[in-house]
Amino acid sequence: TQILLVYIGAQRCIWCNRPELAPAIASIRDSLRSYAVARNLAFSSAGISVDDDPDIGRKYLARVGPFTSVSSGGGWANEAVIPFVWGDFAGPVGTPQLIIIERTLDAANGMPVTNTARMLCRMVGLDEIVRAAHNRSVGFLGLSTGADTRTDDLLVHTRK
Repeated sequence: TQILLVYIGAQRCIWCNRPELAPAIASIRDSLRSYAVARNLAFSSAGISVDDDPDIGRKYLARVGPFTSVSSGGGWANEAVIPFVWGDFAGPVGTPQLIIIERTLDAANGMPVTNTARMLCRMVGLDEIVRAAHNRSVGFLGLSTGADTRTDDLLVHTRK
């Protein structure tokens, strides 16, 4: 099993360039990585820029990341963003967004197994992302934290 953190943002977005965003993403990424390691799960992060120019998007993601993988260019038609806006995990066309996915990996090759992914949480907007980072717990993401499986009020504002 793998936990995947997906960030969708853009250089041209005012909220994606606020100084509190990158530290908030780093805090959530670190919390999720710790959660995954403690449970012997794989962890990965993906940065998707919906800027039209791939170079501008890559430079932007480098400032917000680091990410395990990045995809940039093509605006909202970027192939990597399609599943998260119009596909299996359809959601709002807006930035910034963080999406947490849990998926099964093939034991033989480490590749994701088709049709096993499920969205655990979607945070849309700077305020939701910063609020999640300040929580400092993965319980609000719908992830089991052991004996304490309470959820934070943030779940009311996220789409599962």
